[in-house]
Amino acid sequence: IGTGTKNPSFVELFGTDPAAFVGNPDLIPETSLGWDVGVRQTMLDGMVTVDLTYFNQNLENEITTVYDAIWTPKTVVNAAGLSTRQGVELAATLDLFNGFTASGSYTYTDSRDPAGLIEARRPVHTGVINLAYSFEEIPLRVNTEVVMVGESEDFGVTLPGYSLLNGGLNYQVNDSLEVYGRVHNLFDTSYQTAAGYNNPGRTFYVGAKAKF
Repeated sequence: IGTGTKNPSFVELFGTDPAAFVGNPDLIPETSLGWDVGVRQTMLDGMVTVDLTYFNQNLENEITTVYDAIWTPKTVVNAAGLSTRQGVELAATLDLFNGFTASGSYTYTDSRDPAGLIEARRPVHTGVINLAYSFEEIPLRVNTEVVMVGESEDFGVTLPGYSLLNGGLNYQVNDSLEVYGRVHNLFDTSYQTAAGYNNPGRTFYVGAKAKF
């Protein structure tokens, strides 16, 4: 169980162009109260672990955008009433004890504004699958991740669902130095989490970690 606070941003308070978007200096911070409860079961001598979690959060004074008839943002206000988020997450981990591990999770989220409408940019269905292998002969670990996100609404626009394939490897050079490489969005999938704003395509990262 926990509480949270989000302060209004500078743009939300003071706007940008008075002819296009007017700020609201009377905004007050959003506040939230959330809790979750879950169960975990280990089976097959620890080879399989399953988790089931229920979560619930109520948001008060949500800062929301006011649009005109053609969905052009005009200003922001504190919404009256409670915005709710609740759902369940099912996760499982498989450890074969020979360097190979697999895990996956599925989350169902029901997010509603005070009017009972589905919140913008919050997909109902999301899922992740992870596979990893650590070699015994060499200090190398490889991993891959599939991220699956269902469609969501963004103020009158339906954002299609998408899937991403990510991967990486870590090599332990010695006790003090590790090098790694990662690729995000291997298949260069085009997707948006906010209408009109594309996300990065195929991206590569390389780096090193050292400890002294």
